[in-house]
Amino acid sequence: MVVVRDGVAGAVYAAAAGAPTFSPDGLHLAYAAVLAPAGKMCVVLDGKEQQTFDGVASATLQFSADSKRLAYTAVRDRKYVAVIDGAEGGPFEAMWFSPVFSPDGRRVAYVAGTGKQFFAVVDGKQGPGFDAFDGPFVFSPDSKHTAYAARRDKQWTVVRDEVVPDGAAQEPYDEISGESLRFSPDSNRLAYAAAKGGQRFVVLDGKPQKAYEHIARPGPPELAVPACPLMPACSSRSRNAGSSSASSAGRSSLRARSAALISGSTS
Repeated sequence: MVVVRDGVAGAVYAAAAGAPTFSPDGLHLAYAAVLAPAGKMCVVLDGKEQQTFDGVASATLQFSADSKRLAYTAVRDRKYVAVIDGAEGGPFEAMWFSPVFSPDGRRVAYVAGTGKQFFAVVDGKQGPGFDAFDGPFVFSPDSKHTAYAARRDKQWTVVRDEVVPDGAAQEPYDEISGESLRFSPDSNRLAYAAAKGGQRFVVLDGKPQKAYEHIARPGPPELAVPACPLMPACSSRSRNAGSSSASSAGRSSLRARSAALISGSTS
């Protein structure tokens, strides 16, 4: 297998895992390759092989919005590793979502797990432990704030800026749609859909609004992101947050630059 970029063939590999991913500016290209004969894998960035692993989740390859950084999830010795700009985080027993960059590209976060506890890792710092997460990790438009939905025992809550609210500050809910988490354009307000006692409502800045029988999911159902097959330790509620944005960035960049996978030798 070789990757041909703008008509120029790269190195020959035993196989490829997934399609090449372009950076948003179209200047950088990354893909996962299988190395012969041992079957190890690595990410090839702009033609240069990165460190080797037992496996690489090609769907998690993601460039930052400014195209200066690259993150992905890999496996070594049956443990998960978050690779950010070549630096490894972990190992972890589970990874729940691929690493996510903030809009300005300066911050990065992902969800991992050890034992029966899952936690967010934001800018290299591990947050509080929970039993489960729902939906993607969200950065505010100005990149200063974070939010995610998590469950402890049977109660769901939204953790904003890594601060777990107590019962006095925010009541827990029976269910929270993590996919509905939205910061306002000025990054000062946060809203999401929740349910309690059979009623469904929007929570705005921590305060429940009018209750309804049903609240529609954001976006067309066909655009829902599927669970990542590499991460069996995740619950059925998990979603791969990084693959959708990475693939859409790649598609837009392909208008200006081209790359293709070709099986076999170029000789």
